[in-house]
Amino acid sequence: MLLDALAGVLTSIVIFATVSLSTNSVQQQATDPAANHKLVAAIVANLRRLYVDRATGNKLADALLAHDKNGDYQSFGTGPGLAVRINGDIQTAARALRLPRGLFVADVVYSERPLPTGPPPPMTAEMRERNRAALLQQNCRIETIETLPPNVGYVKLNGFPDATACRETIARNGIAEQRQRARRRLAR
Repeated sequence: MLLDALAGVLTSIVIFATVSLSTNSVQQQATDPAANHKLVAAIVANLRRLYVDRATGNKLADALLAHDKNGDYQSFGTGPGLAVRINGDIQTAARALRLPRGLFVADVVYSERPLPTGPPPPMTAEMRERNRAALLQQNCRIETIETLPPNVGYVKLNGFPDATACRETIARNGIAEQRQRARRRLAR
């Protein structure tokens, strides 16, 4: 029953840790068990709160807390080594819970980049032009345009680009023309 509930469901537990580039703070983080405990506590809270099956999420969280209590994470800094170790412990706990191999359980991700603290900056003219050039190079993310029998239009998009940047590409690929033909057929 538990396996049926988990089948096809992807649950991602993502924790980002920030590391300052100064050498002193990196060394301090490497020897600070309180920082590791705080990070493990955040991962445990996310497992308990976000995991699709609460009972399994609680058991995975309890396993991580047991490792933390035993001091298994004290030798790691709050860097990629800790993320790898925690991911390994999550997979070990999942196998102990008899979750099938290959089933996505959870993932802890490490990044040295700081998390954004607000909305992105407004787009400048230079940023708009770079975005427009990239979209045009990718054919405005239009992969396929076909007319299938019986006169059905098929457009495969790999995203939804800015319409103002792709007006010429859409016209060149005949999407506008196909849309007009379809409207005429519907009007009949």
